[in-house]
Amino acid sequence: MWLLSKRLHGSEVSKYFQEGATSGLIAKLAPENIAHTWVEVLYNDKWIALEGVITDESYVQGVKKRYPDKDGAFKGYAISVPDFKNLDLNWKGENLYVQNTSVVEDYGVYESPDAFFKEHRQTWSKMKNFAYVHYGRKVMNKNVAVIREY
Repeated sequence: MWLLSKRLHGSEVSKYFQEGATSGLIAKLAPENIAHTWVEVLYNDKWIALEGVITDESYVQGVKKRYPDKDGAFKGYAISVPDFKNLDLNWKGENLYVQNTSVVEDYGVYESPDAFFKEHRQTWSKMKNFAYVHYGRKVMNKNVAVIREY
């Protein structure tokens, strides 16, 4: 049976697992906890989590090249998993998590991103929001691109 339905799972994650993907001023300006979501799909009558946004295969391989001997839990570079060495992004019909071990608050499921963010907006000042939109995202995207090419 193929995809029948979808929903959004909302949470907050600690900012600290993003070190490496973020740095300097961005890391300092970020709130301690960051709104985080992932999609869940109904597959074979079971809800399956598909989590991780910037963590595509080339990005994960770039991080693994930086830490070739890392075994066990890993938190960094926007990856937060209990078993870094065996992190595999190839979907096998079961939950796929890439950042879930940094969840500090689980808000449950929502029908849409709008429903989640209506209740759980990222709270920071207008100045921090401006800095993130016009500077932070660009720096983070540059850092991610460098890691993908590592």
